[in-house]
Amino acid sequence: MKFGGFLKHGFKGAIFALPFLATFMDKIATISFVDGTSMQPLLNPTGLSSDWVLIKRWHVDDYSLQKGDIISFESPREPGTYMIKRVKASENDLIYDTTKQKETCVTKGHIWVEGDNKRASYDSRHFGCVARGLVTGRALYVVWPPERFGIKLSPFSDDDYDNDDDD
Repeated sequence: MKFGGFLKHGFKGAIFALPFLATFMDKIATISFVDGTSMQPLLNPTGLSSDWVLIKRWHVDDYSLQKGDIISFESPREPGTYMIKRVKASENDLIYDTTKQKETCVTKGHIWVEGDNKRASYDSRHFGCVARGLVTGRALYVVWPPERFGIKLSPFSDDDYDNDDDD
């Protein structure tokens, strides 16, 4: 096959593959780079290399977020900046805000998030509750670096989010 024919077939393949890939990454799942130390020791434990995690986007609006879930969300203060933190409380929960030294009630349609490494985390203690509409997905597994591949990030399985009672 001549180079021109190869290029022609490659271009046709890309035309069909790119929309599928874009839809998959936007609606189903994506891989996300985790930078910083706010989620240490779970993510980026050594600080020498950064983790890449699998983010589940499928049904992000449908499932009930649980305390302990690690989620990806758009920063309420810096649009276009995405963060990964742990859900500490959901709507109507009371949480003690260590920065303001008082209890805070999480408002309807919001969640309270914090990093595991509180000294290095910019989170709800600084910007308040996060609207659920800003949540972009739930972190499931570490996929890079290879020695950390497969580390499960969510304390719950997908079955915990299934509200259908088959009994």
